[in-house]
Amino acid sequence: MKLYRKMTILAIITVFVATITATPFDQPFMQAALNDLKAAQNHLKNATADKGGHRQRAMDFTAGAINAVNKGIDYDRTLMSWWQRFERAWPQLRARYGERFFRMWKFYLLSSAGFFRSHQGQLWQIVLAPRGRSCEYRSVR
Repeated sequence: MKLYRKMTILAIITVFVATITATPFDQPFMQAALNDLKAAQNHLKNATADKGGHRQRAMDFTAGAINAVNKGIDYDRTLMSWWQRFERAWPQLRARYGERFFRMWKFYLLSSAGFFRSHQGQLWQIVLAPRGRSCEYRSVR
């Protein structure tokens, strides 16, 4: 029975280590930032005093930053997945869309993934309206 238990534990450890080493982080800087933010969040949670609401405010900002980093990681992965699927399907689409479309779509998907991967971009929305427009535009987020 002891040998069986040891072999089971060894098998579990082997699978765990193999899984970790077989799936390297595809975004090491974003993962590092995420780990640092989570560590900061834990330090804030364990802090004893909340003088003037600063601790809670810092916790809110940290949670927002973690959310933003996760979105960047997730959307980069989504765009790369779209690119891989598009590239695999391209032989069937080539005759219908042509090489120019391929280059434009490749540029869009890969540059957008780079935008989210860098986490340095800013996204702006500019709304133009004719003079005399009576109602106000409200962006939905």
